[in-house]
Amino acid sequence: MRVDFDAQWHELTEDVLTGMKEWRLQHPKPPLARCGTPLVSDGRKERHLVTQHNQEVMLERSYGVCPTRGTGFFPPRR
Repeated sequence: MRVDFDAQWHELTEDVLTGMKEWRLQHPKPPLARCGTPLVSDGRKERHLVTQHNQEVMLERSYGVCPTRGTGFFPPRR
């Protein structure tokens, strides 16, 4: 059973990474905070996601907001 899980996990991981790579190649300069105004920290936020297999995953990340446009997003970590 462990071998099946590892194989499925590897396949799912590869699918996610491939999708992210394709998106990044299509969007070399993502349209986040286009105006050039530095983001303002809005603290840490939790986001709850449900997988295709109905399992909940909780993400906690720093959240940034553009003071000019009022839009926000999870910024990438460096």
